[in-house]
Amino acid sequence: MTAKMSYGTTYPRKDQYWRIRKEPIQDDGSGQMEVIGVTERGGLHSDYATEKRHSVIVLEECIDLQNSKSRDYQNPKSSVKQAMHYRRGISTIHDMIEQKVLRARSLLEAAENGSTQEPNHEGIEDTYKDIINYCSFAVTYLRGEMEGQDIHNRDIFNNQYGTFK
Repeated sequence: MTAKMSYGTTYPRKDQYWRIRKEPIQDDGSGQMEVIGVTERGGLHSDYATEKRHSVIVLEECIDLQNSKSRDYQNPKSSVKQAMHYRRGISTIHDMIEQKVLRARSLLEAAENGSTQEPNHEGIEDTYKDIINYCSFAVTYLRGEMEGQDIHNRDIFNNQYGTFK
């Protein structure tokens, strides 16, 4: 008879973390364990990969949120492209991330200091999801892959090449 699966310790190995998956050999209370698989980060065995980490679920929620908001901000019937929202390029995106971090700080400090008032609009979870999405925008912009970004004539600060402020 096999008991519920458990995961053993995580071991560092050659810049990777390996997790040893173990199961009791029998359910006789002896505590004997048998190694039944080794899982490597970045190359999961199929038996381990079927379990989705909750952080991955959160990232999928962020993708859904980003896609939903992009339909409002960059409507297909409009000429507005995503990069147009960031007039100072990466600096504007960074400012948006900072704004969200300050909002999170405000919400956390209020709660920590005993406030029972609920936020009128977005809560702390929404704020953190926005931070995740703005960080993805920052990386996209740095890679020169944002819709409407002019990588041939402008730098990451949206300055024309050869001009500096």
